[in-house]
Amino acid sequence: MRYLIILLMPSLIVLANPIFDSYITEIQVAPDSMERIEIINPNDSLWIDLSNCQIRTNAGIAIIDDSTIILPNSYFVIDHSNTHGFFSLNDTTDSIILETSSVQGVYKYPVLPAGYGQGPTPPFNGSVSFYTIGHDIFSYANWYIDSTPTFGSENDDWSSISGRVLDQDSNLAYYHEISATGPIGGITSYPTQPYYLQGLGAGKYWVQARFGYNWYAYPESIDLGYNEHLTGYDIIFPFDAVHEEIRKEKTIPLTIKNQIYDVLGRKIESKANISKGVYFKTTKTGIKKFVISH
Repeated sequence: MRYLIILLMPSLIVLANPIFDSYITEIQVAPDSMERIEIINPNDSLWIDLSNCQIRTNAGIAIIDDSTIILPNSYFVIDHSNTHGFFSLNDTTDSIILETSSVQGVYKYPVLPAGYGQGPTPPFNGSVSFYTIGHDIFSYANWYIDSTPTFGSENDDWSSISGRVLDQDSNLAYYHEISATGPIGGITSYPTQPYYLQGLGAGKYWVQARFGYNWYAYPESIDLGYNEHLTGYDIIFPFDAVHEEIRKEKTIPLTIKNQIYDVLGRKIESKANISKGVYFKTTKTGIKKFVISH
C-alpha cells in the first residue's frame, strides 16, 4: 500500500504576499509513466512560483522547471514532463520532501485512516483525490479513491451520506457537528439540516452527531458504494430539545437524584443544591429530556 501527500507550506508566493497555502489535491503512482501530483492554488488573486522547487524521494531529487507558475484558482500537475532529475514515486512506501528557500516539508506514505496528511492507496490507473470543505485541510478533509482521475480540474466521483438530526419527537434538533468514519477515512462536517457528509469513498461508515460532549450514532453502519449518494439516514437524539434563549442565570447546574448535568449535558461528579438551570431529567420511560427550568 502506498500513499503520498504534499502540503506546500506558507510563503511559496509570487507578487509579495508572505503567507499562503497551496496543497496537493490528487495523486497517481502507477503505472510509472503516469506518476503525477496535482496542486491547487485556491487563492483568488495571487500567483505561486514553483520554479526550481525540489521534490526529494527515496529515488533521488527532482527539480521543477524554471518559469513554473500556478495561476490563482488553478490546478497544476507535476510529472516527468516539467521536472528534471529523479521524479519517481515508489509503489509501496516513500517519503517526500519539498524544498526551496521558502518551502520545506516531509511527508510519508502509507498512513491510514485517511484525513489531513494521510490516505489510501491509489489503484493502478486510478488516483487518490482530496476533498475539503472550504480550505480547512486540518479538520474538514478526506482522501478517497477515484478510478477516473481528473488531473488539472476539480475532483469528482466522491460519495455522500445525508439525512436529518432529530429529537425523540421527530423535531429537527440542534447539534454541534456530524461525522462519518470508515476503515480508510471519513469526514467531519458543520451542523446543517439536513446534514450532508460528502467527500467520502466506498466502504462502510459509522455516522454520528455530537451534542455537547456526547455523540449519538445512526444505529447501523452504512455501506457506501463508489460514487454513490445515499439519503434518509436520520439520527435520533434520545431526548426532547427545548430551544429558547438562555441567559447566564439560567445555566446553573441542577441536581436530580444526585445526578448533576451542566448546560452541555456533561455529568458533574459532585453534589449541589437544586436550582434553576438547564439540565437533563429522566422521564418515566427512562429517556433523558433536555429541559430549561424557569
